[in-house]
Amino acid sequence: MTFRALRRLCGGRACFTRCMDLNTVREVRDARERPEWRPGDAWLGGGTYLFSESQPGVRRLLDLGRTGWEPLRWRPDGTLEIAATCTVAEVSRFGRGLGRPAGPLFEQCCRAFLASFKIWNTATVGGNVCLALPAAPMVSLAAALDGSCLLLARDGTARRLPIIDLVVGAGRNALAEGELLRSVTLPARALERRTAFRQTSLHGLGRSAALLIGTRDPLDGAFTLTITASTVRPVRLRFPALPDADALRAAIGRAVPDGGWFDDVHGLPEWRRHMTYRMGEEIREELGAQAGGSAVAPQAGGSAVVPQATLGPSPSPPARPRPTPSRTEANGAPTPFRTAANDAPTPFRTEVNGTPTPTPPRPGQCLRTYLRERGWFGVKKGCDAGDCGACTVHVDGEPVHSCVYPALRADGRKVTTVEGLADPASGQLHAVQRRFLEAQGFQCGFCTAGFLMTTAALDAELSADLPRAFKGNLCRCTGYRAIEDAVRGVRHTKDAAAGCGVGRNVPAPGAPDVVTGRARYTFDIDLGTAALPGLLHMKLLRSPHAHARITAIDTRAALRVPGVHAVFTHHDAPGRHFSTAQHEHPEDDPSDTRLLDDTVRHVGQRVAAVVADSEAAAEEGCRRVVVTYEVLPAVLDAEEAMRPGAPVVHDKGEWAGIARPGANVAGEVHGEIGDVARGFAAADVVYEETFRTQRAQHASLETHGALAYFEPGEKSAGPEGRLVVRTSTQVPFLVRRSLCALLDLPPGSVRVVAGRVGGAFGGKQEMLVEDVVALAALRTGRPVKLEFTREEQFTGATTRHPFTVRVKVGALRDGSLTALQLYVVSDTGAYGNHAGSVLMHGCADALALYRCPNKKADGFAAYTHTVPAGAFRGYGLGQVVFALESALDELARRLGLDPLAVRERNVVRPGDELETVVGAESDLRIGSYGLGACLEVLRAASASQGAGEPAAPDGWLVGEGSALTMIAAGGPGGHFADARMTLTADGAYELAVGTTESGSGATTAHRQLAAAELGIGEERITVRQADTDAVGHDTGVFGSAGTVVAGRAVVRAARSLAALIRERATRNGPLTGHGALTDHAPLTGHGHATGTPRTVAFNAHWFRVAVDPDTGEIRILRSVHAADAGTVINPMQCRGQIEGGVAQALGSALSEDVRLDGRGRVRTAAFREYRLPAFADVPRTEVRCTPTADTIGPAGAKSMSESPFNPVAPALANALRDATGVRFTRLPLTRDRVWRTLAGEASRRPSDGPGNSHG
Repeated sequence: MTFRALRRLCGGRACFTRCMDLNTVREVRDARERPEWRPGDAWLGGGTYLFSESQPGVRRLLDLGRTGWEPLRWRPDGTLEIAATCTVAEVSRFGRGLGRPAGPLFEQCCRAFLASFKIWNTATVGGNVCLALPAAPMVSLAAALDGSCLLLARDGTARRLPIIDLVVGAGRNALAEGELLRSVTLPARALERRTAFRQTSLHGLGRSAALLIGTRDPLDGAFTLTITASTVRPVRLRFPALPDADALRAAIGRAVPDGGWFDDVHGLPEWRRHMTYRMGEEIREELGAQAGGSAVAPQAGGSAVVPQATLGPSPSPPARPRPTPSRTEANGAPTPFRTAANDAPTPFRTEVNGTPTPTPPRPGQCLRTYLRERGWFGVKKGCDAGDCGACTVHVDGEPVHSCVYPALRADGRKVTTVEGLADPASGQLHAVQRRFLEAQGFQCGFCTAGFLMTTAALDAELSADLPRAFKGNLCRCTGYRAIEDAVRGVRHTKDAAAGCGVGRNVPAPGAPDVVTGRARYTFDIDLGTAALPGLLHMKLLRSPHAHARITAIDTRAALRVPGVHAVFTHHDAPGRHFSTAQHEHPEDDPSDTRLLDDTVRHVGQRVAAVVADSEAAAEEGCRRVVVTYEVLPAVLDAEEAMRPGAPVVHDKGEWAGIARPGANVAGEVHGEIGDVARGFAAADVVYEETFRTQRAQHASLETHGALAYFEPGEKSAGPEGRLVVRTSTQVPFLVRRSLCALLDLPPGSVRVVAGRVGGAFGGKQEMLVEDVVALAALRTGRPVKLEFTREEQFTGATTRHPFTVRVKVGALRDGSLTALQLYVVSDTGAYGNHAGSVLMHGCADALALYRCPNKKADGFAAYTHTVPAGAFRGYGLGQVVFALESALDELARRLGLDPLAVRERNVVRPGDELETVVGAESDLRIGSYGLGACLEVLRAASASQGAGEPAAPDGWLVGEGSALTMIAAGGPGGHFADARMTLTADGAYELAVGTTESGSGATTAHRQLAAAELGIGEERITVRQADTDAVGHDTGVFGSAGTVVAGRAVVRAARSLAALIRERATRNGPLTGHGALTDHAPLTGHGHATGTPRTVAFNAHWFRVAVDPDTGEIRILRSVHAADAGTVINPMQCRGQIEGGVAQALGSALSEDVRLDGRGRVRTAAFREYRLPAFADVPRTEVRCTPTADTIGPAGAKSMSESPFNPVAPALANALRDATGVRFTRLPLTRDRVWRTLAGEASRRPSDGPGNSHG
């Protein structure tokens, strides 16, 4: 399979981002017909690469799926031929039964794939080889075993090329235009060699950063070392005998020049080089030990370094019985194509969940969209690239990722989605579905169908190895414990019981719909029905520049594309500026954004919107828009942006609400209590250091998207009726308000609704899609749909704010703090949404936790020409806490005191007034105090060994660390919620709230609170939510307010209804036996909450870790989290929120990093580049909730949605400091960075006392 032409066609950045369908493909031809190769052609094998990347230059696919090539076959001379169309799964199965010394190598290389075993079912050997990626494991396998390639030219001629010469560089191969890889051949003698395999990556089961294979020839003892993944192309070293360590190291050094080590987000080149030397020596020792003392080559002159393969004649292998080859290929020559006599084309036909489906797919369509278009909405879109597993289905019983599975491959096959998992005759749920219900193995539920379909396909071996089984499934919510419990059959849910709502594991009301695929997220509606006539699809043209002025934009060619109805540019956008951030008070954020602007301020900013009858037409329209840019100077660093002379990001007046536009300061906070200068002068020890945190992506599996349409209403947005916007949001009421203000619409003419939301984490407290979709719908008078791709989530949505925090702390010898000072610079990116609020919240809550007579904070949110930041779990607190808790830990060590004791001496006490330094504390209260109990949990953990806690490997360094945090529920200035509780005439209870359900469990908590007030079972209450028609107003589910604010409104509504019931019962008699009203008139109680006063929650985390100083690997031996959650409404859900928060925080601490290149372009715009914690990466955390009851929260409860995130990174960094003696000041703590620091500091590691600070 050749990708050379494909890479040339797709080398430029597309004007829109990758999608799951190849919408430019107009035709698919059977490769057996041998059509003449032409520009725009691409070979289609498994499709896993083609369908995971943008392919704007591909017009025709030449399908190899029916070539009839035998996957693996023995040739008469004993060589093994592997067809290019052989799948990785077939290689794995073959290797397990091979029975040759090199047999284990086949499975080892298969397991080195970044992709899951489900991708193995479709990915091909040829595709992996021709991609020529440094980490391609089929290249590693073939190169180590002297593999050669048979290549077929366009004119029918053939040539052979050693595999090591086929790969000429990272992502570059030696294939000619139109040339086809037919097969890879492994010589018989190579299969008789003993092998040793080593592989490493930055993260558990991640992409290979170095993959080495050593072999020993059984006849002459020759030693060969093949180096891949760490180098830009494969390198082979051959020695006539086993070299000594020095000779091997010298040979590697000569073979790989400094520029030959690969450098990308999966590992620093110097770390890859170090790991190559290390693993090479391990392989040498292993094969030397196996040989039982075989000869060692002399150090000088006795070793041969051959950095490329040679295929000279080899002695005959030992005699071994061989399988009889097929008669048609008895001469050993592979046939280019098989053509059967009875293979005339037949109409497409597949069966989905037992239903015959004869409609053929579009050329270039993937199975995921084919299924969803036919109403199988349990098949989800999460990544567009086969990385997340949300789209998993079964094809003839085999699990596959349907987003990278060509739909045409389903021809003649049976497809099963989650909707078809239950028994079709009885309707009884599959055992896996029942277990996920009983364990409540989900939160938002967007990933659940993928986990169900994967679990249902596991054999005994994979069931016993869940880290590998779930390698291709991601969950952003749960932290994976609930999922593991579901797989193992652990039950957590309890049956309903009247009047006992609070404190029980009541199942989520939407649980049955989640596990059966019936739950309806934003786009889980039939787009082809009469309810949405004339639906138009939108695609966005995005800026390739970090800063530029649009001097001209020509849409004429785009409008000539068949199916394109309109193109919107800045000429069509309202002139009004606004903020994408959604707060109760719009003035909290600068009005610096236009719907479409004539100045672009970051790579990925939207430039034009094209609406068309299909996504394919909209994409083509984007390609045809001609934009002329005047490229302007850009600034990409926040501190540089504030220096005099830096390019100004927003040259706007006071009307915009920007703090200091000319200095690129979007917002700032300043405050001081006492006198910090005098406090530091009085201190016995002062510690000062700068800490840095990175950008992180929310990575909700459901991307941003919205659908605008019209419905009849008293107030209309236009002649078509009332505008309805269905969107994935945390804030439907605030979005409605913003749309009305932006588009000059009366509130009653707009309705905003949300289905179930597939994760949010603050990222959906923005208006990023609703505005442009509403504009297009109003202008065209037709429904309009826009759904972000995964790449757009990285380039066109928001991130966590990167922070630089300078901390200075002083204390007396007994640990009493004398002064605390913060100097904070946050990078808000190109727009100031949430800039000032995040900055204030981060500084305020962090400083308020500690009693200190002298505190000072200065903070600046700076504009840069980079992807905008926004609200993110923790809302700035996690960044500041990382710095402050690290600094306090270091201060304690320099004082020679226990860090936990120093914290305990200085934390706030019950009854203390909370001093934030920067204001916003007037309504802040300690509603209950469980911090002391949290500290006791951590102290007990430190003094004990956890059940099942593993021992640290020999030579690893062991340490422990902890951190504390406090967070306020809701922001200052009010957070409002309405609720309505109705008892209908037939005895049903209906609860109406404005909150959305995105996995926080607020819906379940609201039902439990209402049931407890009314003395009924939760199952009797139905909930209407996330609809601006449901109640008067709701600020939204953010700021830890879903339970503590909306929950208070629910309690008040339930109490109001209870009072009405009692009043009517007094007047008319009690309810009937089944709860119906005797006079048949419904009763409705109303509740309202203002979000003030605000309470605080306390959280503490503790780790024991082991660190390998020679690799940088950090292994968590034990993880304990203590939470002051007040009265726990639902222990199962609370624990899940904490575990999910810990897992997400571990991602930010260890791996997640939105990286930009020197032009401001996001380099990590896919999950395979941006490492989310997978099942293998997340340890079990012991969760302990302290027994308190809050005086402010409903039923004594506090929020646990954000707070568990904040103490994790500093606790881990403090444990790392304890183990290594080195203070790490920059996140994430990836293996390569840890190794690089420790390698430089090993000789200076102190036994105790002051450590060295490194980023």
